[in-house]
Amino acid sequence: MWDPPDPLLSGEKSPEQLCQLSGEAIDLLPHGFIELDSDGTVLRVNEYEESRTGLNPDRLNGRNFFSELADCLIEHGIADRYSNLVALGAEGRFTETVRFGYRGVERYVRMVVLYSAEQARGFVLLRDLSEPGE
Repeated sequence: MWDPPDPLLSGEKSPEQLCQLSGEAIDLLPHGFIELDSDGTVLRVNEYEESRTGLNPDRLNGRNFFSELADCLIEHGIADRYSNLVALGAEGRFTETVRFGYRGVERYVRMVVLYSAEQARGFVLLRDLSEPGE
């Protein structure tokens, strides 16, 4: 089944534009959306991602995404790559397909990670894949 391109996942939106999205707008997205500060602390999570993890925002917001919630990303080098984007002090992005999990809930995802030094904000966008090679 073909899905039309998503402007967020395809890179048509900048981190600055993502910062401007309202809570209502991110909750309408058909994929996971997690906003981080420069240290990796979760600032916002959309309803899609909440439903996939089974965790409410109170359990996600204010916690470090990489070390407390998704430590599997340390193994994949995602946490280091995010730290490198922060250290560069510029806008950057990368995409990975990984087996991703929060506390025992695992799935394959295409993950787009973006960072804006100007906004001191990062974003993790997660699109579920049915198979690892999709």
